[in-house]
Amino acid sequence: MNTLEHPLNYPMPASPEEIQLIAIDIILAKDRSTRRAHRNYVLMHRKAERKIVPKIKEWLEFTDKKLRAGLSRMRGQTPATMVKSIADWEKIRRHGEELIKPELMEILTEGGNAVMERRMVEKQARFDPIGIEAVNWVNTHGAELVVEITAETMQGIRDVITTGIQAGKSMPAIARELRPIVGLNSRQVGAVSNFHTKLIAEGVVAKEAAKKAERYAGRLHRRRTMTIARTESAYALTEGQRQGYGQMGVKNLERVEDPDAPDDDCQMNNGRIYSLAAASGVLPAHPNCEGTWVMSGKIKPPSSYANELSSHAKKYEPGITRSMKGITSDTGASLNKLEFRLKTAGSMERKMAKLAQKHPSMSMEQIAKGIQDTVRYTVVAPTKNFASIVNQIDLQLSRQGYKLKKVTNYYGKKGPYQGINAKYYDPRSKLTFEVQYHTKQGVSIVEKNHLIYEKARVSTNPEIVEALNAQMIKNWDNFVMPQGAENLFIQRANFYKNVTAAEIEIIQTWSDDSYLMIRKYLNAGEIERENMVHQFGIQIKKDAEIMEKLFLTYVDGATEMTLYRGLYGVADDTYSAFKKYKAGEIAQIDTVISSWTTNKSTMKIFSEAEGNNIRFYLKKGRTHTQELDISSFSMQAQEGEVIVNSHRFKITRIEEETLKPWTEGGKPRKVLNVYLEEIGP
Repeated sequence: MNTLEHPLNYPMPASPEEIQLIAIDIILAKDRSTRRAHRNYVLMHRKAERKIVPKIKEWLEFTDKKLRAGLSRMRGQTPATMVKSIADWEKIRRHGEELIKPELMEILTEGGNAVMERRMVEKQARFDPIGIEAVNWVNTHGAELVVEITAETMQGIRDVITTGIQAGKSMPAIARELRPIVGLNSRQVGAVSNFHTKLIAEGVVAKEAAKKAERYAGRLHRRRTMTIARTESAYALTEGQRQGYGQMGVKNLERVEDPDAPDDDCQMNNGRIYSLAAASGVLPAHPNCEGTWVMSGKIKPPSSYANELSSHAKKYEPGITRSMKGITSDTGASLNKLEFRLKTAGSMERKMAKLAQKHPSMSMEQIAKGIQDTVRYTVVAPTKNFASIVNQIDLQLSRQGYKLKKVTNYYGKKGPYQGINAKYYDPRSKLTFEVQYHTKQGVSIVEKNHLIYEKARVSTNPEIVEALNAQMIKNWDNFVMPQGAENLFIQRANFYKNVTAAEIEIIQTWSDDSYLMIRKYLNAGEIERENMVHQFGIQIKKDAEIMEKLFLTYVDGATEMTLYRGLYGVADDTYSAFKKYKAGEIAQIDTVISSWTTNKSTMKIFSEAEGNNIRFYLKKGRTHTQELDISSFSMQAQEGEVIVNSHRFKITRIEEETLKPWTEGGKPRKVLNVYLEEIGP
């Protein structure tokens, strides 16, 4: 016999009769589930109602007291001005907000917690009452509620005054009539008045009729308190449910009304599906309405998100790893513990649970999108040329299409960690991966501190945690800080401070040739510029405008392509170092290259550049030399030689040259031409 998979997880024969029975079973199971959800809500609502009643009662009694005390001072030309003269209505409103808003927030939080605990998603089981949506709702609705109740109270008093004036009653007489009914709304005031009139018509003496009317007004006061408490606690509770489901990532909600309620409006709404946003506009149908929300559909657990992230990382990691291997090999760096480059699904799930505790207002979907280290690499570079190598790696990653998304430089900061953590985005795979930059000594300390960190992470004793943190900080005492490491990546903010993110994207697409063409456009006259626009298109004019904004960053625009492409250029101190080497005052080229690659030099050009620069030439054949754009190569010094892309060169000569200034009236530019000759691999 053919079978179907039953929604309640047991095999189902496919005969029509049995299908009908199973369908009935499913309907009954659904009914039991919704009844249980409604029963839980009713119990929670009763508790919330009892919580807010004392505060509503306290505020209404405060209002009555202020109004009765002010009846004798009632003055004015119209009923509206008389009402305003009775009391300080603004003070009454403020007092109402102070009493009611905290209670609304507490009830809203209970509603959110209730659904999150019943539909627990691993560690994300607490509602975030500090979320902007929760705070905004309480502030807005709390203020509206107080204003509405106050307006109803003012209208009730105004109706009595108007009726009294029309009947020709004196102000003292009107004040006596108001005393038992101040604080009631207009409809309730009318009910008390009609009750009193009926008693008089039935022959009840005036004094006895007044006492009975006052007792009736007292019952209406209590009823008004309970009605407000019941309605507002229900509204706050269901809004808390809605926001709680939203924090869990639920998209749609189902309305569940009292299955036994005779009210047609409630029954018409029962079982309807609303989007999360639309559900915010569903109000209690009447004061005794006890409709609640349940989740419609399913939500994915963290393990599902973690597995998806892991699969995506495994698919695209090989291509990124090939790039990292090639780049680190070319620049003289290495990759440490490459076998751990992929974060496991279990590790991601634990991280998501931890983030959920830290950010309870975020859904699991949002948290999963924020995981940016599913693939991670640890780059180890020599201490001596650390800054230069890190810049070269970053440059090569950029040239291969990877975009630097975020970077944090911990070097020079007093703490348990020293290093650089950078996040790069791969547009092709839409994968963000992490690159940590360290020296060999730094990696050793990081690994040593990791063991201590694991102890601190699980400890619940603050004194032990503090002692372990102090030990991790102390382990860095003998660390040799690479020269310029503390400034790495920081100069980007200065370099790009005058341009937008969109313009940075354009800058990063410039090739060496396009850069030189844009620079030529800037130095050209008006007619030549028009010819260049005609030849190359209007984009060159737009690029030139961006370049002019970049030139605002430093004096005279004294720069070369190296600043744009690699952000490690040549400053006055490096220029002087090469001159000293030429004069024989510095014996080793290592010193010159070290000065050239430090970020201290790079930073100086932004603030004190005089237009000095250095051009490097590689000897090609016997006579021809080609200018070397240092940003395109891996260059370092080693034992008195210059290493370019793993080839050894020596400096054959250095010539000083004076060029025209960048701008009219600017300073002449002094340039050192450094000629290199290959001497072996």
